Amino acid sequence: MTLQDKTYIVTGASSGIGQAACIKLASEGASVVLVGRNEETLKQTLASMAQQAGQTHHIQCCDLAQPETIQSAIQQMSEAVQRPIDGMVYCAGQYNILKLRDLKPEIVRTQMTVNFYSFLEYIRHLARSKQKNREMRIIALSSLASTTHSQYFTAYAASKAAVEAAVRTISAELLKKSIHIYSIRAAFVATPMIESMNAFTEGGFDQHLRESGKQPMGLLSTEHISDFIHYLLSSPTAPYMTGTNIAIPAGSPC
Repeated sequence: MTLQDKTYIVTGASSGIGQAACIKLASEGASVVLVGRNEETLKQTLASMAQQAGQTHHIQCCDLAQPETIQSAIQQMSEAVQRPIDGMVYCAGQYNILKLRDLKPEIVRTQMTVNFYSFLEYIRHLARSKQKNREMRIIALSSLASTTHSQYFTAYAASKAAVEAAVRTISAELLKKSIHIYSIRAAFVATPMIESMNAFTEGGFDQHLRESGKQPMGLLSTEHISDFIHYLLSSPTAPYMTGTNIAIPAGSPC
């Protein structure tokens, strides 16, 4: 299935996996709505994206720490785009590396809101506004942290486990509306969010992962993940995988 004449929302589009997804989808002919908090960084992503005849990309500033704003954001988006939304790639995410003694309720609440609650809120409103006879595909970025013993990632791991549980449990309900939903459970990916890990490891985090055997193939690239995103949005066989959490472990034991 070609992505030409398709329109997708990508959250977390300013950098990392979200940025790579925008660039990949645009190169395959899709129109993209770039969602993030910072207009300037969204414009930087937009400048890197292909734009051919028939493609129209849009920027939308939205703070996913405030899920109550999502309904109006989707309404504004629909008015601006003037075409059906064919799916969403939810890449927005927040994490902190904290010991239990420092894991205050407000920190957990913020991570759960950005990583999980707002994801659900997007799905709720997209499902309501979807055209009846048009297929929709939704992808959420999860993490191997949701199933492994990732020390100090407690709130992040819990939020990603919640995303995976939601994907499994609502898939049957969404299938009745011709909406297919997946999550990608990726190992560590070379993103700006992961760069901070270099401070905790001698020789760099990538080298640490390889030498320790925790991720023998080293850090995944954002392009690795965007290729999987493209497959799930374009493959005629991907709908048969709806409701699944797809692991990309880079050699890590799952």
